[in-house]
Amino acid sequence: MHTKFSIQKHYGKRSGIHWDLRILMPDGKIWSWALPKQQLPTVRGEKRLAVWVDDKHIERYMTFQGFLGNGDRVELYDYGLVILHKFSKFRLTVEFQGKVVNGIYDFIKTDPNWLILKTR
Repeated sequence: MHTKFSIQKHYGKRSGIHWDLRILMPDGKIWSWALPKQQLPTVRGEKRLAVWVDDKHIERYMTFQGFLGNGDRVELYDYGLVILHKFSKFRLTVEFQGKVVNGIYDFIKTDPNWLILKTR
């Protein structure tokens, strides 16, 4: 199944710089993670911590750029298509087809956070 994704660079006043990853799921919810150290892994086998963020129900979160009410600034880093190969509550395998990010990634739930691994 094809759907959309976005990655935003978030300049947080309290949390510092981090990356927000959002995937529009088939049920219309937007699954969101904060990547606290770096964006998605770029090398096969590389891993990243992904902190789960509450689901969003408004699609405009996907491409938002600008200032939030708390003064944080958000920039759109990448967006595009994502193919959902497998998904459940505990594991997600996706293929990103963005302007910057491309490849296949596994998301593994480690409770309460997730681990993202580049597989291809």
